[in-house]
Amino acid sequence: MKTTGTFACGRCQKRCPVGTGTRKPAAGFPAIPILLGMLCSVSLLAQTATQSFTLNPGWNAVYLEVEPENVEPSVVFSNVPVSSVWTWADRLTSVSFIQDPSEANFNRAGWLGWYPPGRPEAFLSNLHSVQAHRAYLIRLNSATPITWNVSGRVILRRPGWAPDSYTLRGFSLDQAQPPRFLDFFRAAKAHYNETQGVMEKIYRLNALGQWALVGPGESMKRGEAYWVYSRGASDYEAPVEVRLQYGTTVDFAPGVEDFAVEIRNRTTAAKTVVVRIKTATEPAALAYRVFQAVNGGYLWPDLPASHSISVAEGESYTLRLAIRRGRLSVETYSAVLEVADDEGTSHLIPVTASKPMSAALRKGAHPLQGLWLGTVSVNVVNEVNSPDSGQLTPVPAPFPLRLLLHVDMQGQTRFLKEIIQMWRDGTYTNDSSGHKVVDRSGEYVLLTDDRLIGQFKGSTLRDGVAVGRRISTAGFDFDGGSDNSLKMNGEFEVGGVLSLTMVLDPNFPTNPFRHKYHPDHDNLDGRFVALTNNFEAYTVSREIQLEFTENDPVGASSPDYGYSVMAGIYREVLTGLHKEPIRLQGNFKLTRAVYSGELNPSP
Repeated sequence: MKTTGTFACGRCQKRCPVGTGTRKPAAGFPAIPILLGMLCSVSLLAQTATQSFTLNPGWNAVYLEVEPENVEPSVVFSNVPVSSVWTWADRLTSVSFIQDPSEANFNRAGWLGWYPPGRPEAFLSNLHSVQAHRAYLIRLNSATPITWNVSGRVILRRPGWAPDSYTLRGFSLDQAQPPRFLDFFRAAKAHYNETQGVMEKIYRLNALGQWALVGPGESMKRGEAYWVYSRGASDYEAPVEVRLQYGTTVDFAPGVEDFAVEIRNRTTAAKTVVVRIKTATEPAALAYRVFQAVNGGYLWPDLPASHSISVAEGESYTLRLAIRRGRLSVETYSAVLEVADDEGTSHLIPVTASKPMSAALRKGAHPLQGLWLGTVSVNVVNEVNSPDSGQLTPVPAPFPLRLLLHVDMQGQTRFLKEIIQMWRDGTYTNDSSGHKVVDRSGEYVLLTDDRLIGQFKGSTLRDGVAVGRRISTAGFDFDGGSDNSLKMNGEFEVGGVLSLTMVLDPNFPTNPFRHKYHPDHDNLDGRFVALTNNFEAYTVSREIQLEFTENDPVGASSPDYGYSVMAGIYREVLTGLHKEPIRLQGNFKLTRAVYSGELNPSP
């Protein structure tokens, strides 16, 4: 993607304040070398870009759109023969045109400057970082033009406006179809006087190095900085604006499955906005939400390379994006999206995501390892007293059961009735130089053995005390041995089937027939001696089967089904409660809550 723009900084003999908006630079500035036809080519690689500027001898005005990899000015300008660099620090205060861009005139409150090491003025430098979406005045100490390349991250940041004053800034523009000033600012009340039908004043540097008032029919240029007057407060960015749910990037941090991007149409006409995938490490990893009119639910199809959206006049459209971590073959995902109206506006949006437990997965661990939490909804049972006792019939209301499963690093699934999350401190060691370094980072651990609780620290605070976080289910109980779990047979995967048999013997505490204080149900004889056979309580067994389906059987759509969400059909045969087996069936849905494949680790 290439963009061009006229970028310049004029020089005159005076300094003219414009805080009230009633004065402008005097005409007849002496001509100086200026930057004409600045080439700003942005080559995107994942989430980074390279912005290229052609700097001419003398003063240059640059609007930087990327965040340098190293923001130190000495690094950013290491290969550029500059004598000084300046930027205005106070975003929301009145500023002044610099008619004489000499270092002496910059030595005022509000300006930040940087001098290269070796210059006598270097000790006066107070510009310590070069940031994106800021205008910089650069004085080139060279007899010929110099190409300046800046590599860094793409970010979406909203520069502020100084009310009732001028602000020096650039805009997110489409170089292929640059807009006219009037078309760009017509929708902004702070920059266009609708009653009089005129724009508020905007100045740009002309070929003579003079700040000249722009005409409404002139074309804007990407990368060029203008002095734009704001009548009162302003939050205007462009005819089509982009707002993120939070931050300056679409960040799918651990636990974040979807992210909202608001596309706002500030104009009085409907707009067709196109969302394009400029670059991505995994092009098929992004999805977007679509309303399904048939059943009122949502679908998550893949985000195409070019996706068109219609936004009504004065309205906003929320594009909800999601990441499919199951498709990521890399540890960290990054992409850059472009939101453009093909009428002059173009915004770049960075996207990033991480794949949890990537280090363990690289070691060959099961891709679906971790703790899975969910719910079973029993919706059909057999009527054991009916002539056809094997026929399943719908229930008046579904019956919910909480489901807890754990998949270890080898793919073995365990059925759980409770689990406790604790914290294990990291360990340290010494490197080859004898310095203390981290050997193993601290992490959350999962326990099913209560005897191990004292060996770890709490994972959450309760009344100021660190305690563990316990998750349990009341719908299932069993004798799980030392690790308080039952191994399941089968494969935990889409299309797979898991099964187990859960037995409650006559003396099990929660056997439904056993009653500790009732002589006919306590499994004791008349002398209160434990019976060894012919128990008064019956053995109860539960044969449970989980069938994982290709899609959620209830029709609900998940953007990352098969990796962070699994669903299917639940079946159970309950014997011992009745002379006839009781058969249950329903749907279940599981969500991966923790990606650790280890249970009851060592402290």
